[in-house]
Amino acid sequence: MFSDHERATLHEIQSQFLAEDPGFAQTFDADPPDLPVASRAPIDEFRRPYTILMWLLTTLSVLQLLAGSVGGALLFAGVAVALWLVRHRDDATTPRT
Repeated sequence: MFSDHERATLHEIQSQFLAEDPGFAQTFDADPPDLPVASRAPIDEFRRPYTILMWLLTTLSVLQLLAGSVGGALLFAGVAVALWLVRHRDDATTPRT
């Protein structure tokens, strides 16, 4: 969320771009001519945090096993499996374009 000052600064910059070169500013509103809209895949913004979390849970599970805590290892492994199932359920229900 932008603050009022940041929003005013952004509006001022946009106004300067429109005043100096209206054609340049309009290129940001148009679709790229060489890339059809249907072929652009949405960015998976949660891929990296998900991967880090899965590695962390796996590491914690192994460390718990090495420490002799089978219950702790099963807990971390269970959370990892639950996240994996939720992730792949969402992937299966998301329509591909």
